[in-house]
Parts: sequence; structure tokens; C-alpha cells
Amino acid sequence: MRFAFSWRMLLRSVLVRRSRSFTALAAVVIAATVATALLNLYFDTQSKLTREFRRFGANAVINGAAIDAKALPLRSGELAVPLAYATATDANDQPVVIVGTDVRALRALNSFWKTDKSFAGGSALLGAKAATQIKWQSLHVGDRPLLVTPSESLITGDVDESRIFLPLTELQKIAPDAKPTVALLSIPGDAAQIETRLAELRRAVPNYKVEPVRQIVATQASVLTRMRSVLLLSTALIAIIAAISLLASLSASVLERRRDFAVFKALGASQISVSGMFLLESLAIGVAGALLGYLFGCAISALIGYINFHSTVRPRLSVLPWIAAGSLLITFLGALLPLQRLQKIQPAAMLKGE
Repeated sequence: MRFAFSWRMLLRSVLVRRSRSFTALAAVVIAATVATALLNLYFDTQSKLTREFRRFGANAVINGAAIDAKALPLRSGELAVPLAYATATDANDQPVVIVGTDVRALRALNSFWKTDKSFAGGSALLGAKAATQIKWQSLHVGDRPLLVTPSESLITGDVDESRIFLPLTELQKIAPDAKPTVALLSIPGDAAQIETRLAELRRAVPNYKVEPVRQIVATQASVLTRMRSVLLLSTALIAIIAAISLLASLSASVLERRRDFAVFKALGASQISVSGMFLLESLAIGVAGALLGYLFGCAISALIGYINFHSTVRPRLSVLPWIAAGSLLITFLGALLPLQRLQKIQPAAMLKGE
């Protein structure tokens, strides 16, 4: 009976005082919408940035003697590419570094590399500078000729353009002592996850030296930290503005309805019942605002993703509990001062017109 009465009073408050209810609801909806859009964009951008950083090559390096990639305790999604080095010279005694590796895996690891298919049917990648600065047709390691059959010319923008990459088995045919001493490692995840995984690898393979590529890991951490800071600051400012707007709206609602609350008290309603009814109205606005804001925020984040990034930003249900909790917290904080004013209402004095 009391529950049904409370809901009737709630509906009456919404229908009769639509402007106040709409103002309070709009404040919560706007805050929830912006927070949802920001969170969806943040989590989507975080995953996209993590994938993009993996395109920039290895984020960790393993150093050791005779590294065996098969012996490394790798997880799903992780990639290790061992490298063996040798020095060759051409007919003019011009030196060039030869790298023996899994060429296909190395290209997958460094997906930002650009290649020019100016050669046909080979198995080696010829650095763009090496192709023009040396006579690669006459390369030899010691007194053994190195028959290089390039398939593509490699453009990287760094020192790798001066190197030649070929399968490890081909290098070891003329340089049997060439063993992998370096392994480039790609680990998915953010900076903290990468550091945790590297610590696990150090314990698993104590004979190897496992270190992160600081430039990539530090840049990734810096970008995500700044994004998180902007997100938290923006959300906090919006929450404060929404709470102030909600406070003003609920305070005005209490002033307009002070005679109604005085009548309830005069008829025998306890202070707890009257306060509970007002708080129920406020929390109902918070729940409705959270749901509407979540829907609007998902739509806005999808639109922003499509317009600016030409990609899909999918709604994340994991965001909804945070939006609901935040909206209810804002509503509760906005209702605290009006609740104090409500408790000070004296039925006798109010009904007498004092």
C-alpha cells in the first residue's frame, strides 16, 4: 500500500511539475551521455592504439647465445623472431650486414615496412640503400660466396635499409657459426601488461636478457596516460556541473512543494517516510537519466568514430554499470541539501502561512 502510494506521488510529481522534472532529468542525461561517449571512445581507442603500436615493430628484445624461439614460453598472440648476424663484403670490399631470420615473420612483426616488388622470385629482402650502395650480386662471407636472390626492396627509414634479410638456413649454409643472438618480441597489451609479461619471461628464461623497447613502451604508456587524464578531468567537470544543476532543480522543487510535504507530516507521515519519498523521486530521475544517457552516448560515440576515424565504435555494456553508479551518485549528492531543507519544514507553521 505504501509502495503504491509512493509511486503515485512520483508520477504526480513528474506530470504536474514537468519543467522541474525535465530540468533535473536533462542534467543527469547530459552528464551520462558525455561520460558514456567518452568512455566508449576511450576503451575503443585504447584497444585500437594497442593494435597500432604493435604495427611499429617489436616492443621487447631478447638477447642471448643461440636463442631458440621454440624454447620460449610464448602465449597466444605473442610473436618472437630470432635474428642471426653476419658481415659480407662485395667485389669492392664494401661491407654489409646480413641478417638471417624468418623473413615472413619479420615482415609480419614490422608491418609498417614498405616494400617495392622490383625483383622477381627471390627469398631475400634487400634494403633500399644496400641495393644501390653495394654490388649485392658478388657478396661473399669470408671466402664463401653468398648467393642473394632478392624478392623485394625494403624501405624502413632506419638502419635496416642498409641490411639484407634472408632465411636463417641460407645464411647458415655459408656461415655455420651464425646463431641467433637477438630475438625481437611483440607482446600485446598496455605498458603495465607488457612489463608484467616481461618479468614473467625473465623468470622463465633466466639465461636470456629480456628488455623492453623503451621508446615504444614509454610512448604507448604516455599516450594512454594522457588520454586517461583528459577523460577523468572532463568527466569530473561534467559531473560537477550536472550536480550543481540538479541541486538547483531539486531545491526549487522542495520550495514549490513545501506545503505538500507539510500536509504529509501533519497527516502523520514520519520524517523518514517523507524524505524517502523525495529521495525515491530523485533516484528515479537518476536511473532514467543513466539509461537515456547511455543510449545517447553510445550513438554519439559511434557517430564520432565514423566521422573522425572511419571505424566502428561499438557500445560496451561494461560501461553501463559505471554510468548508472555515477548518475545515482550525482543524484544523491544533488539531493542532500534539498533533503536537509525538507527536514526543517514545520507542518504547523507552514499550514498557518508563517
